[in-house]
Amino acid sequence: MFAKLPGREISDADVAPRIKAQQAAGEKIDGRLVQETVEDVVEDALLVAEARAASFQAPPEAKDDEAIAEAWAKQKFMAAAEASVTDADLGLWFAERRGFARIMFRDEESATKAKATIDAKIAEGKEEPLKVFLAEKSRNGRRHDVVPDGALVDAQGKNETGEVLLPEAGAKVLFSLTKDGEIAPPSRVGDVWLLILRVAVRPGTPVEQVPADQKTAAKEKIVAARAMDALEEHIARLRKDQAVVVDEVVVRRYAKSLGVESISKVKRLPFGQRKAQFQRTGRVPPKAPMRPNSQDVEKLLQEHAKQKMRGQGDQSPAPGAHP
Repeated sequence: MFAKLPGREISDADVAPRIKAQQAAGEKIDGRLVQETVEDVVEDALLVAEARAASFQAPPEAKDDEAIAEAWAKQKFMAAAEASVTDADLGLWFAERRGFARIMFRDEESATKAKATIDAKIAEGKEEPLKVFLAEKSRNGRRHDVVPDGALVDAQGKNETGEVLLPEAGAKVLFSLTKDGEIAPPSRVGDVWLLILRVAVRPGTPVEQVPADQKTAAKEKIVAARAMDALEEHIARLRKDQAVVVDEVVVRRYAKSLGVESISKVKRLPFGQRKAQFQRTGRVPPKAPMRPNSQDVEKLLQEHAKQKMRGQGDQSPAPGAHP
């Protein structure tokens, strides 16, 4: 038994199906994943109990605790989160982020040569900077970059879920660039050298002039983040009020039964952080809790930047025209 809730106990019988689903999806079962899964099962059960006490009618397709908890949480928090987002919030969201692409090198000399090559091709005026930059990145190809070109980050190099996509030193370089298509000189970040290109950003551009698809995608991200924050606070209150504690000794024992040995120290992650991690790594089905389906604003910004650099697309003021 991992935890005792009012009127219910959470045991390996509740956790095993999710562990098996993750294994079937090719997920490596380690100590952290076991702990996260147990915590998720416990907190889903708390939400389901609350939903039933409120006579909540779950949609027909919601058959298990995870789906019912998601439906209940969306009803409880999404509307308020959506109503709270203003044009000022959207303007701030865009102004606080930059879209970037990067090329990684092992040494300064290689980065400097690549920068010279890129600059020379751009000077010819035959291709837009982004296309030249990405062609050089493809040609370089010595280091695999898991961060998609055009991803948005804040001044700390974090995306909207708090994941670090660019070290803070790299983010400082990115935020020093004043226009789209500008490429910074080679910069040492940690143990590598980076060439960083600013792809797209809209500081100073009135929100009403931002393309509707970008604005919609950004609003959905803000709504999801606010709803998740509210849900996390609510979950914490439920656990405290009902004195729900997960037995870490039992978690370790269960992990060892799955062949996991490295679980000497169990650290519980916040609810929202676990859910965000699951979505990014594909540990749960695509309809992850509290994450509405929409096109990624990073992809939209990247495509808009490509069109703009080709002289196509809308004729609204250029992103970043008034930094």
